[in-house]
Amino acid sequence: MLIAHFFDLIPIWFLLIGTVGLMVLFIEFGFSLGTKARATAKKSQTSQVRAIMGAGLGLLAYSHSVRPNRILKPGCKAWRKKHVSPGTRLCRPT
Repeated sequence: MLIAHFFDLIPIWFLLIGTVGLMVLFIEFGFSLGTKARATAKKSQTSQVRAIMGAGLGLLAYSHSVRPNRILKPGCKAWRKKHVSPGTRLCRPT
């Protein structure tokens, strides 16, 4: 005895169209909710967010400007002491 389920009775193309339609409906609903929430946002909230974002970007810029001065370059003596064993030649003889 074969039992037909609900989804067995509906053609697959109809399920595809229905699923895509529901996705578009919910995307549009979420977008409209987001635009309404953004329209009601207070000016003080946006200014605080911008201040924090600016401070974070300033700190990031400062840390990147200080960092290259502390990196040891392969030509300096401190790098050789740390990474090269004594007696090793760094250049090929010509």
